[in-house]
Amino acid sequence: MSKRYSKQFLKFLQRTPTQYHVVCELKKMLLDSGFVELKEKERYSDLLEKGKSYFLTRSGKSIVAFSIGGDFDPKNGFSIISSHTDSPGLRVKPVSKKESQGSAQIAVSTYGGGLWFTWFDRDLTIAGKVLVSQHLIHIKKPILNIPNLAVHLHNNVNRKGFKPNFENNFIPVISTKISSIVLKKLKKKIKTNNKPENGNNNSDLNNNEEEGKDINNLINQDNIKTKENSSNNTNNNNSENIQNETKTNNNPENENNYSKSCRKEEEGKIFDKLTNQNNNEKNENSSNNTNNNNSENIQSETKTNNNLEKENNNSDSNSNEKEKIKDNLTKKDKKKTSNVKKNNKNKKNTSLNNTHHPILLMAISHELNIEQKSIIDFDLSVVPLQSAKIGGFLSDILYSDRLDNLVSVYTSIVSLIEANDTSLKTEKNTRVVVCFDNEEIGSETLSGANSTFLKNILKTITYRFIKNEKKKIQNEIFDISLRNSYLLSADVAHAVHPNYTSYHEKRHQCKINRGIVISNHSKRNTTTELISRYIIQTIANNHKIRTQLSMNKNGKSGGSTLGPKLSTQLGITSSDIGIPIWGMHSIRETAGITDLFNLKKTCVAFYQEYYNILQTIEEID
Repeated sequence: MSKRYSKQFLKFLQRTPTQYHVVCELKKMLLDSGFVELKEKERYSDLLEKGKSYFLTRSGKSIVAFSIGGDFDPKNGFSIISSHTDSPGLRVKPVSKKESQGSAQIAVSTYGGGLWFTWFDRDLTIAGKVLVSQHLIHIKKPILNIPNLAVHLHNNVNRKGFKPNFENNFIPVISTKISSIVLKKLKKKIKTNNKPENGNNNSDLNNNEEEGKDINNLINQDNIKTKENSSNNTNNNNSENIQNETKTNNNPENENNYSKSCRKEEEGKIFDKLTNQNNNEKNENSSNNTNNNNSENIQSETKTNNNLEKENNNSDSNSNEKEKIKDNLTKKDKKKTSNVKKNNKNKKNTSLNNTHHPILLMAISHELNIEQKSIIDFDLSVVPLQSAKIGGFLSDILYSDRLDNLVSVYTSIVSLIEANDTSLKTEKNTRVVVCFDNEEIGSETLSGANSTFLKNILKTITYRFIKNEKKKIQNEIFDISLRNSYLLSADVAHAVHPNYTSYHEKRHQCKINRGIVISNHSKRNTTTELISRYIIQTIANNHKIRTQLSMNKNGKSGGSTLGPKLSTQLGITSSDIGIPIWGMHSIRETAGITDLFNLKKTCVAFYQEYYNILQTIEEID
């Protein structure tokens, strides 16, 4: 059972590289289970019915799901499980375009308190939301890497520790080939291969190898031609150079004939040039104006040539008139060219090409099968490509990124759905799951735990079933409801590390696959206290689920959870539970599959039995 549940969780992990993907996947799970989606911007209180299930999302990164008991009385309160959708990681900066020593790079910022040295020398990619018509994106091939510095170049690293500068040493490389020739050919290839009729394409890109070969061929061809041109420029005499320049002028598309100095200058201006070309191609008005101007020029030139032929037969006095015509044409051409450059310069300021590398924009448009001009903006994260795995010789260990805290996110939703299948009709309170964003950076955001998201929903549910009462009575009943509620703050805990046992309190060493953890903290970084510990321990005992008690050594904070924020904000009794893991906040965390399954059993039992346990609490409180 535990292995099967772990495999289901692995599939969830593969589909959820960012908070956006997490909430999207949870929505699908809830809709498939009969939940009804509600909107915060619409009045929904009259839609609520006993025995039914609903959910709301905020900012596409937080979600609240709830099931109203068939025998719900507002005074009975809520049984709530909280978790968070975010994990420490890297976020692409609003202005990410960067180059260094011939390599294209993507500027990123660190998010949360990660073990950042674990991000070096990894296969990385990007995922997030692209603002077109709000497409989610997850490129499933390695397009980024943060290369480490060789040990020979900082040979004190193993003795003094690894201390990278996050601004200068933590910049992923997306390409080492940024010449104008390769970019133009690659852009043309991507444009040819795109299928606009499909819109969004989230496939696994089965043709990655062929695409890689094509790109390598482009790079190799460019290298060969660069060497040939360099050799020719060295050996050729002035007359040959003049011929080459003539050919280049006659065929502007053939950039391979550029001299070495021209190539170097061209590479320096590549991104400005690409921006101008993109704007020319993609702006219909500009294109039409340009075409009209070109046709006028052709007609003018034709007439001029005819006039010149006739004037050759006339006397020498007409030569002055011919020179005037040429001068006028030259002035017109210069004026038109100047206007085009001015227009392109104005358009460039509003283009993503000005803030993000063209290769990144190509990758996005190629993955989504859309034109670059349709990309308005995006919110992207750099994420590891390595998939989650079940390992250990006995297949008892789970390896993945973001176990903190998708373990709790997934388990809470699955537990709510499973509990509803058997006992919702007779339930006397309302069961709630809330998954907040931004826990890793303090929760002080619109979609974080310190927002009004959860409180507003709980209040709406309560008022729906007492709407005939006066406002004062409604407020009192809501307060009573909260005091009868219970919050299970679900987050991961520190497992005792076999190589670093001295970092853990000897009497509170939690081991992987030895039971769920009930977290305690004397400074209240977690919320477990006497009564709340009694509730969760009673549930575990009823189902023979092993538990472990954690507490940090004096002087070590150990981190905090959503529990203290929500418990204080709402006035709800709370306890912190989770599963023990190694390498918390690493790019590769480790957990036990037995613990994962026991967490689900605990959460299901919590929803089914909390109200009955509440009655016993009143006797001992």
